[in-house]
Formats: sequence, C-alpha cells, structure tokens
Amino acid sequence: NEICNKLKRLFHIFYNIRHLLSKDNIKTIYYALIYSRIKYGISVYGQACNTKLKRIQKLQNQLLKVLSGKIFQFPTDELHDEFELLTVKDITEQEILTFVHNFFTNNLPPVFDGYFETLESNHNRNTRNGKKLLFIPRHTTHITESSIKILGAKLWNKLDNNLKNIPKVKKFKYKFKYSRFPYVKSS
Repeated sequence: NEICNKLKRLFHIFYNIRHLLSKDNIKTIYYALIYSRIKYGISVYGQACNTKLKRIQKLQNQLLKVLSGKIFQFPTDELHDEFELLTVKDITEQEILTFVHNFFTNNLPPVFDGYFETLESNHNRNTRNGKKLLFIPRHTTHITESSIKILGAKLWNKLDNNLKNIPKVKKFKYKFKYSRFPYVKSS
C-alpha cells in the first residue's frame, strides 16, 4: 500500500512534464522515481499475493504511459519492450536470482554461508548438473513456498546455464534483463 501511494503521487508531476521529455529523459525519470521505489525491498514484498503485485504493476504501466504520452489502451508489453524495462514480476525474479548468484560467488555476508544446498552436496552423488542445481527442501505451506530459499532455488534451477556461469553480478543482472528482450542485442 505504501509503495502504491508513493507511485500515485507521481501522476500529477508526470502529466505536467510529459510533453518535454525525450526517450532518454523518460528512462532516467523512470529509474529515478518509479523503478527505485518498486525495487526497494522487492525480494521480500515480491512474494505477496498476486492482487497486491498487480496493483503495483498497473501503476508502473500507467505511469509509463503518462510519461511517454501513450494512450491508455496502448499495449503494455509493447511499452516495456520499447523502453526495455522489466515488469514487476521480472524485477522480483532478477533480485532473487541476484541473491542466489551472490551466494554462489561468495558475495553474501557469512550468515548466509550454507543457505542453499546443491543437489550434489545433498545426495553425495556426482551428477552432470549437480553443482549448478539447488536442492529444494520439502515444504507444505504457501508461505514457505514463497520464501527466498525455496523460490530462489526453483528460479535458479530453471535459469539458463549460460547465465549461471557469469562471474560478475553486474553482468549477470544485465544479461538477465536482456534475456527478457530477445530481439535486443546485448553486449
């Protein structure tokens, strides 16, 4: 609710400046005022129920349409593609996968040592992908299923091996983002 309220406050500002902005200006304002608010704490609140996340997604889409001067009926997928911007769901996945990536590259505080287990270490068998796949602990509740430990393992196991093998977190995030926009050539 707090994030939605912060985003709603931006509408009157964006209506007043939208005619003055270039595509680069729109992206700069988006990252400074919209993305930063959505991203802050998304690893935790991104596990909320779909109705809550849909409200944030709807506001993200509406604010982008206002900023870019698009009509209300403009397709949101095209809007995100045009500006190469991730949806709320993709931002959530990127942050969780970045956490797992940081685990594998030892870039987390020591308290997270051993937070995830690989299949190889859990079963004491050498398998082709055992070092790259995470063990998913048994869980019986939806709350546990939406935890970073479980969701992070599931997302990591589905992730392309080329992304898993990227050593630098900044490049990992960049490649993840542009895996969502396959027509854009990423360097």
